[in-house]
Amino acid sequence: DARKSGQNIPGILMQTPLLNSACEINFKNGTVSVPFIKMTLEIMRVFIRNNIFNYIFEKNSIKIDNCSYTNEHFSYEIEPDETAASYFITLPQVVGGTCVIPGMKKQMLQGDIAYFEVLNELGADITFQESGIKSRKRRTLGGGSFDFVDISDTFLSLAAISPLLSDTLEIYGIEHNRKQETDRVSAMARELIKLGQDVIEKSDRLIIRPNLNKLRILAKSGVEISTYKDHRFAMSFGILGTYDILGNGQPWLKI
Repeated sequence: DARKSGQNIPGILMQTPLLNSACEINFKNGTVSVPFIKMTLEIMRVFIRNNIFNYIFEKNSIKIDNCSYTNEHFSYEIEPDETAASYFITLPQVVGGTCVIPGMKKQMLQGDIAYFEVLNELGADITFQESGIKSRKRRTLGGGSFDFVDISDTFLSLAAISPLLSDTLEIYGIEHNRKQETDRVSAMARELIKLGQDVIEKSDRLIIRPNLNKLRILAKSGVEISTYKDHRFAMSFGILGTYDILGNGQPWLKI
């Protein structure tokens, strides 16, 4: 059952070349995090003998022909971590300026690269150049409704800065994030409400109505965010905390 997490599928996939036979993996009712499974399959191809790796990836199953790992020596260059890059892509949208992240390309194995498309739809100016991805602020980010099912690790990066948006933000397709380091959906709702935001929480989504004025009032006496021992909460709200909401460069957010 991969409806709540697709992480077990890559773990099984990487063992199949050791079976010396064809293999079929079945996951009834489909799976979340499809880009991570596709990424695993394409990386595996590099490590397979003669790069001959035949498979059929369908909605509920993966069929793999008999294959084996190579025993030859070679080098493999790992892509930069796009999920980690999401924080630095977001940063200029909060503080202004420009941030260039080397090694990032528009076409990558990692599905989270699509996060840049969401930011651009909100009004950011994110482009690709030969050296990497370039992020700069064009205007105050707006609102919209976005499906994060394939890029769910980045939803906190956006939700945390939602108080700065000019219109309502809906993030859906994130129900499986309730089973990660913490229930990220409920936890994010709680922390945003603590910051004076109007939040509607449903099983698979958050609907956030930004209220920057209310946050500014609360910030005058200082506010504190809980991380639930989840690293992505700390990193995401760290971006929000760089916003000069008091207009005097003084810190106002404690994590």
